[in-house]
Amino acid sequence: MITQVEKLIIKGAILLSVLFLFYYGKAHYELYTKSYQKDTIGNEVYESLNKSKRKAKGVKKLLLGDSIGKQLYDSKDWNDTIYSLTCNQAISLAGQYIFLKNFVDNNTLEPDFEVILLCIPPAFRNNLDQIFTYHYFVKPFYTAENRPSLTDLVHEQVGKVPYSAFAQFPMVKVSDWAPDVDFVSNRDTVMRNPFISDISMEYLQKIKELAAEKGFRFQVRPTFMKETYRDADFRRMKAQIRDNGLGDIFGNYFGKIQYLKEELFMDHAHLKNRNSVKKNWLDL
Repeated sequence: MITQVEKLIIKGAILLSVLFLFYYGKAHYELYTKSYQKDTIGNEVYESLNKSKRKAKGVKKLLLGDSIGKQLYDSKDWNDTIYSLTCNQAISLAGQYIFLKNFVDNNTLEPDFEVILLCIPPAFRNNLDQIFTYHYFVKPFYTAENRPSLTDLVHEQVGKVPYSAFAQFPMVKVSDWAPDVDFVSNRDTVMRNPFISDISMEYLQKIKELAAEKGFRFQVRPTFMKETYRDADFRRMKAQIRDNGLGDIFGNYFGKIQYLKEELFMDHAHLKNRNSVKKNWLDL
């Protein structure tokens, strides 16, 4: 005869099984329909990732970039001769390269086609070692589809991210769950001491190689920084650019940084109101 305790255990097991099957099915449905991409953390990554695979006619300037670049040239708004895939620095230069590779592979390039990477200096520090790496790179980019674009260094860095092997499991991928990461960063130090990480260096070179192969121009352009950071130390980054033969794509990058008043910013880097600066910031 089944005891009361055993009945409770059986009921609990049935309830847990039903809940598991419900969430398992829900996760697969959201993965199949891609509905999770609209609401998940880092949804802007999927917006640009999907857009990078679309056919586009007459594009003369393709814009890649960090979240400041996105404030200026939002990927939702620039879809004509200027075509924006701007996103967030958290995707790293590896993610930016995948956006570009998708676009180049799916489109016929105009004779005067040009790629512009819009990033403030600290964005180049990303070495796939940040608090949002799981959401912004591992989940959307570390897939079988993108494997040909991933280097040994990317595999090495992703291997250091806790639970990265589970990121493509449907119940993980469609959720907002990510492992706790012991990541400590002083924002002021990051802004004042930029450098080019190993991942960024590797993928800047890969973009240069792709530009040479496909015959398009590639340049890196800055946006703006707070007046507070006018005394930032760019010596290390300038030396890296010089020593690695990147002067042709950076040009007068540091001389073009515009410094804006403190009161225009909501935080260390982003504007309170995008309309406080002109629409086509770079006069493209």
